[in-house]
Amino acid sequence: MNHPTGYYTLGQVCALTGLCRSTIYRLRLNGQFVAAQPLSSGRIGFWKPSVRAWQACRAEADEAAGLRPVMGGGRPPRNGRRGPARRSRVSA
Repeated sequence: MNHPTGYYTLGQVCALTGLCRSTIYRLRLNGQFVAAQPLSSGRIGFWKPSVRAWQACRAEADEAAGLRPVMGGGRPPRNGRRGPARRSRVSA
């Protein structure tokens, strides 16, 4: 069931915000992200209304700065490949 209150797990917060775990930890250490609550031994949760409020403040700050969300994935790969071009070891 999807409750308006409750807790998000760290994985859910990563998916919701688009931030990786290390970025969330860094923001928490700097006091720039929602405080986590211990749910059980070794498990933390983020209160849903606090995360939504953080997202709203972040969106307002981005909008005030003239930023907009990035759509797409950036530059397409070269020649349809994911990495750099491979060279053959066989000499001609």
